[in-house]
Amino acid sequence: GTWYLINEMLDFFNVFSAGVINSEFIFITQDDPEHIYSIARSKAIARPNITVIKPRREEIPAILAGSDAGIFFINPYKRYNSSPIKFGEYLASGLPVVINEGIGDTDSITRGEKVGAVVNNFSKDCYLAATGQLSGLLKEKEALRLRCRAAAEKYLSLEKGAERYLRIYQGLS
Repeated sequence: GTWYLINEMLDFFNVFSAGVINSEFIFITQDDPEHIYSIARSKAIARPNITVIKPRREEIPAILAGSDAGIFFINPYKRYNSSPIKFGEYLASGLPVVINEGIGDTDSITRGEKVGAVVNNFSKDCYLAATGQLSGLLKEKEALRLRCRAAAEKYLSLEKGAERYLRIYQGLS
């Protein structure tokens, strides 16, 4: 859709894959796969390095379980006050994230909990820095996975959110 910055995500992948051999970018989408493949071709990303799938909802956890990280760059002018569901899905799956600034509190959570890399602009230098940061985090393996899950529980838990809303409502009466 128009919220996601596909060109910028693929530019990041080009930088990342130059330093991390055998990288694969898997797009999970309900959009037309050929649209993404076309953009990837225009950026000289080889077909074996990109996969676009339209899974059923129940297949997504298994796909995430086989991944090392999650990425989303979203147009901050369209979604500045939101928290994308995929942020919670990635963290709850134990995956660190690569995101851009300006999407709700995702950047402050990512930085504060050390669960990923945040790009503050869409430049090669910023992508290189994020690649280095992500590569360093991935060396933490199980500790990183547990930290991601803990961050999801701390900030994005449905139960905790419902409790907080209930306290707010009770305070109003």
